[in-house]
Amino acid sequence: MKGYGARTRELLFDEAKRWPTLDAISKVPNLPRHAVWLALLFTGFLMRNICELKWSDIDFDKRMLTLGRMKNGQKRTLPLSDIALDVFRQTPRTHDVIVFEGRHYGKPIAGRRQIHKDGNDVNNGGVLRPHDTRHRFSSAVAKAGLSGPVAQIG
Repeated sequence: MKGYGARTRELLFDEAKRWPTLDAISKVPNLPRHAVWLALLFTGFLMRNICELKWSDIDFDKRMLTLGRMKNGQKRTLPLSDIALDVFRQTPRTHDVIVFEGRHYGKPIAGRRQIHKDGNDVNNGGVLRPHDTRHRFSSAVAKAGLSGPVAQIG
């Protein structure tokens, strides 16, 4: 995994067990966008996968989620952690099909932006990009000693 120098990215995984990434996400004022960022962080999925999620893809009883098309083009069913499951349970259900509905009814959330430390969306100069959440997820999985396939979700 390629790391970023501290001067270019301020929210790298913190060895002191603090979560500056989570602090920035907690400040996102829009509830659906806040849920998207949490889902990105605690699943390691690509933004595209998050945008395409349907409620029928999530099996809350079996604690599994099915991605219809991963980065490699294949369909895959993955286990959900307790916290990822909680994120989906607490996500506002504004649409019967789409998990993360956007501003327009029946359309998935869009805007692959970055967030600033204050939680607001920015086009450039943010401290957290959707792809950064994949790195944090992979780092956490590796530190927890989980298997390679869990860490290589995309």
